[in-house]
Amino acid sequence: MHNTNHLLAEKFGETFTIHYANSSDLRQHSFRLRHEVYCVEKRWERPHAGGLEVDSYDPYAAHFLVKHRHSATYVGTVRLVDGPHLGALPCTQHLRQQGSIAPATMARLSRRTGEISRLAIPACYRNGLGLGRMGHNKDHCQQALFILIGLVLSAIALADLKRLERIVMLTEPRARKLMRRFGLPFETISEPIALHGHRTLHSLDREHYGTGLPPPLRTFYESIRAELAERVDASPPTPIHYPTGNPRPLTPGEAVPVNARRLASDGG
Repeated sequence: MHNTNHLLAEKFGETFTIHYANSSDLRQHSFRLRHEVYCVEKRWERPHAGGLEVDSYDPYAAHFLVKHRHSATYVGTVRLVDGPHLGALPCTQHLRQQGSIAPATMARLSRRTGEISRLAIPACYRNGLGLGRMGHNKDHCQQALFILIGLVLSAIALADLKRLERIVMLTEPRARKLMRRFGLPFETISEPIALHGHRTLHSLDREHYGTGLPPPLRTFYESIRAELAERVDASPPTPIHYPTGNPRPLTPGEAVPVNARRLASDGG
């Protein structure tokens, strides 16, 4: 009989693989998926002629993708912005403008903090989470939850490897409820702000990265972290400059999938 603590990772690995986007090709898949969600579906950002959604924080971020095994398509992406290396986080400008966070808490964000942001899941899966306007079915609901959890756990694992003291994430209430449902122990540290609806900032300290997770999530997290530890340099990413419409690699190299049955790899 399977240990129930391993079932979440195994179930995920039957349908999806997680990829650390350490090549130009993989990062362009991430930027293209972000463009589909942020510029075309949600219309939160202006469309770009090249079909890639890129901003000034991307050269200082690590990116992840989730790939659907059967269709070989990418169905989710997220990034972890390296705050200590950059000196600022994407969330700080919004929080300062709206005065929704205590000054002492804001000061903490500049020290050894990373930010999970640009989480993008296409509408056909996102609607299963109740984050879209259309209906959903049971299979897509389960798969959407797997995508969300896989992306967030990947970012947390990388933050741990980089020895970041905390990570923060600006989310809408429904996404926060979903993470709480699965036992992700994020703490709310701001008042709601107006940003594509209402969003609040949530924080997770390093002491809770793995040990604060319930057993099924902890096993899944440890699988991801173990694979990343073999492939990721914990030093900050090297700053780069993107020519218009042509993102360049942070580091050269081929696609490196995170194993996903232990997270079983599909090699690309």
